Amino acid sequence: MNDERTNDEATEAMLTAEVLTEDAVDRLETAELVAEAADEAAADAIADGDQDEADAIEEEAGELVTELVQDAADELAIAEELVEEAVVATETGTD
Repeated sequence: MNDERTNDEATEAMLTAEVLTEDAVDRLETAELVAEAADEAAADAIADGDQDEADAIEEEAGELVTELVQDAADELAIAEELVEEAVVATETGTD
């Protein structure tokens, strides 16, 4: 019974890690899209002669991209911990 519970918990941990990893990938893809859109918008603002607007766009986008990347890194770190714990639990038969 304990082995079954350990395997169930390990499986659940692995599934959670998979979801976290997929979410992290989504965040990174979103960050890339934000950066690309911001580059285009800033270039348009510069073309229109509005350097202040371009700077504001780049600053706001930079903050958002940084937040998305940090959130993705946090999720990947948690996913890695879950996988490591699941592997140890499976190998040792402990929770």
